[in-house]
Amino acid sequence: MDDAASLIRSGALSRGDAAVSDVNAQRVALDAVRPGSLLEVGAGRGTKTFVMAAAAARRELSRDHVALDLSEEKCQLNRSRLERAGLDAGIRVIAGDATDLDRALAPLDGEAGEKRQFDTVLLDAPCSGTGTMRRHPEIPWRLTENTVLHDLPRLQRRLLAEAASRVASGGRLVYATCSVLAPENDGVVDAFLASAEGSPFKPVSHSQTVPAPGDFDGHYHVVLER
Repeated sequence: MDDAASLIRSGALSRGDAAVSDVNAQRVALDAVRPGSLLEVGAGRGTKTFVMAAAAARRELSRDHVALDLSEEKCQLNRSRLERAGLDAGIRVIAGDATDLDRALAPLDGEAGEKRQFDTVLLDAPCSGTGTMRRHPEIPWRLTENTVLHDLPRLQRRLLAEAASRVASGGRLVYATCSVLAPENDGVVDAFLASAEGSPFKPVSHSQTVPAPGDFDGHYHVVLER
């Protein structure tokens, strides 16, 4: 706690020199830090964007990073933090609907004269958030059985198929949630791998953590290669 308090007092967070991220979220982000181009789907306010940009800078990797989110407001927060930290070079933040990446990425495709493919695609999927119940104990009360068994997995499968369409040959696809529920995690990945869109991919690593009292939040992520 003393270290955290010292960090806050230092002003590093307000200056954009640091960002708050739990260890498991950092593990997800770091699995997407590789040479080549990166498409980040579901970037939100940009915590993982920040982690990946900082890690790439330490490794002296050039940036060709597209961070996509549905919310323009979250995109602006992401841009602002990256700019304050001096980490915005080579990162393009775009607002768009990831269930239709052809439409969301049309400006990039137009500039390239072809459908852009990426060496790495990270899908940080919308989910039940059940891995964060230690911080958000109200979550179980706002979820329904239909939501966790049908609605969310259906959306996640659609997003994963869209993300897969943008992975270059030999590239990497990272699927991540902050859920501890199998229908949103292994259930989605297994259905994807059994589909036509998923047939070119194979899993190369898998990680799932379940939160415990005093522990970090629960996260799930799997790395697939094409």
